[in-house]
Formats: sequence, C-alpha cells, structure tokens
Amino acid sequence: DGARGSRHAVTLAAVSPSGASWDRVGAVLEPGAGELATSHPCVFVIARTFYMFYASDDGERVAIAMATSADGVSWDRHGTTLAAVDDGPDAGGVHTPCAVRLRDGSLRMWYAGLPAGDTDLAYRICSAYFPGPWSTGT
Repeated sequence: DGARGSRHAVTLAAVSPSGASWDRVGAVLEPGAGELATSHPCVFVIARTFYMFYASDDGERVAIAMATSADGVSWDRHGTTLAAVDDGPDAGGVHTPCAVRLRDGSLRMWYAGLPAGDTDLAYRICSAYFPGPWSTGT
C-alpha cells in the first residue's frame, strides 16, 4: 500500500462458488506485533481445519509462519514454522511457501530462499519436509 517503505502488506480473501467470479471478503490476516507484512499465503484443508503457511516480514528478514482457522476468515497464529539458516542457501530470507500433504500424512513445502548478500534477488527454490501424520480427523 506504499506505507512503511512500500513493504506493508496484508493477506486478503475472496470466495467463489465456481471460480468464474469472486466476491471479496477483505483482510483476513493483518501484520501482528513485530510484523511489517503478511503475504504469499498457501492454504489447504485437513479434517475441516484450514492451514495457512505465509510469509511473515518483520522488516529485517522474512520467515514462513503458520496459522489455522475453522472458517478461513478468523485465523489463529502459531508463529514461525521455517526461518532462514545463517549459513544456508536461504540465509537472506525465505518466503512464498507452497505446501502439499503427502499420502503418508506428512507435508512437503517448496519455498523461495534468498542467499545472504544477494543484491540481484536470485531466489532459489528450496524444500522442507514436515513429518506426519498431520491431523486426519480421527
């Protein structure tokens, strides 16, 4: 929105019965205490619970955080799920999560990682594995 050095962002939602037209819901995840922006959401449903991985920008570094919701509108934050590793290929920050649930109930996430000191924004595609099983509703 141009505020705070053009990095302020909120996560918005919209709904559609067909995917052909959309109705805006509005902001569903605004920056919390210590956050400058929330962006790049990846949402999926397991056992009637929405899980959202998103980029959480504190103004210094971007990490991937998680939130859950029963309705997709009100979200409970669970904090940082994946942070940059100082010596790793993503030392400059991580964002843009894309997660899928595997057949064994575990999760695989792909995300963009920025090397430390990179001024060309040469992001790398990295992956993370979260053992399961995640909730199956039983």
